[in-house]
Amino acid sequence: MESMIKGWHTPILICANHSDGQEFVMTLQQSPKRLFFACPKRHRWNRSVGECACKNRITLKQYENMLDKISAALEKAGEDNTLLNLTNYSWEACGVQFKVLSHTEVDMKISVLSPKGARLLNMEQ
Repeated sequence: MESMIKGWHTPILICANHSDGQEFVMTLQQSPKRLFFACPKRHRWNRSVGECACKNRITLKQYENMLDKISAALEKAGEDNTLLNLTNYSWEACGVQFKVLSHTEVDMKISVLSPKGARLLNMEQ
């Protein structure tokens, strides 16, 4: 039987733009104008020589909308007095694909794929 979870902590965002099985945790970064979450492979110092930059990123607004979506699902379950495990729950918002990879009482891992970021990586190869 699938375990049911009451809550969650801050989600861990995993870049879904890599098919080699490695998990790269997206981090909060700042441009001159705004905050955003991006793959660490965006930066030259996190890549091997000749490796293309990963342009997968989401805005802070997209991150907030993701949190709202997760919260709404958990709140609805709470109203029905049920506990919910969101593992494998997926949705798309503003062209960004989200999928809950794992949901435990300790953490929640969510894969994130921005089609624009994926397209840029493929064009550079």
